[in-house]
Amino acid sequence: MGVRKEMVMKMHRRRPLLDRFMVPICIIPTVALIVFLAAYPLAWSVYVVVRTWNPTSATLAAREGYFVGLSNFGYIVTDALFSKSFQNSLYFTIVVVAIEFWLGMLAALLLFEEVRLGRIWRTMCIMPMIVTPVVVGVVWRGLWSSQFGFMNFIATATGLFPDVWLARVEWAMNALILADVWEWYPFFFLIFLSGLYALPREPFEAAQIDGASSLSAFRYLTLPMLAPLIVLAIILRAVDAFRTFDLIYVGTAGGPGTVTMTLSMYSFQYSFMFWREGIALASAFLMMFATVVFTYPLVKLLRFE
Repeated sequence: MGVRKEMVMKMHRRRPLLDRFMVPICIIPTVALIVFLAAYPLAWSVYVVVRTWNPTSATLAAREGYFVGLSNFGYIVTDALFSKSFQNSLYFTIVVVAIEFWLGMLAALLLFEEVRLGRIWRTMCIMPMIVTPVVVGVVWRGLWSSQFGFMNFIATATGLFPDVWLARVEWAMNALILADVWEWYPFFFLIFLSGLYALPREPFEAAQIDGASSLSAFRYLTLPMLAPLIVLAIILRAVDAFRTFDLIYVGTAGGPGTVTMTLSMYSFQYSFMFWREGIALASAFLMMFATVVFTYPLVKLLRFE
């Protein structure tokens, strides 16, 4: 018994030393992955954004160019195309988030109660979000096609004239908004439906006994209790919509003209078409700064809730 007790005491003395090294050993891979995926690209972007970087040059010195400081930021701030792209991104984000929010809320309220074929309807509501955004862009571009598009088929069947919809200034952005709403309203639907299932039933039962209408229960009970979830959903979706690229690139590529040119398309063109990496990264940094500025009040509101 004495030998066994002595062995147990030695193991207890070794355990703090093992625990002291076990934590760093466990977090080193995670820290290394974060540095590789986030810190290094960010540091490299800061280095490139203050230079006249051109990856098509033959030599390394020519590719790196020369130091220009904040000139790239000054260029895009005075660029009319950047201003137009920012306005388009802001308009696209506000419109799609507003429509998707209320459409997702309406779908969640309708399918929250037990309805006939409820599981099938819920599955159908979720399906658009599963489709890859590039595929969504291709499908909706086909729907608006002037040659074989479904929209022209409807126009012809109703006695209207077929049109080149995506080439029209007044229709191009609206077509992209419709495609984005179709794809991403299930995001709000899923969040709100799960939130409705998590709400306590006692306040609603008490309101029903007191004679409150469904609209009053929604206004004074459902919305206040879902407020933190609503704010979080709006933040996540707004950030994602503000940097939308694939749908716009496949659908209209920023055209016609600059009608659908967004900040993501602006950065893409300067990076992969004009090969001016410094300006492209300066646009990306300003887009990130604008995202932080716009979402900061919502984050404060979420913390307050």
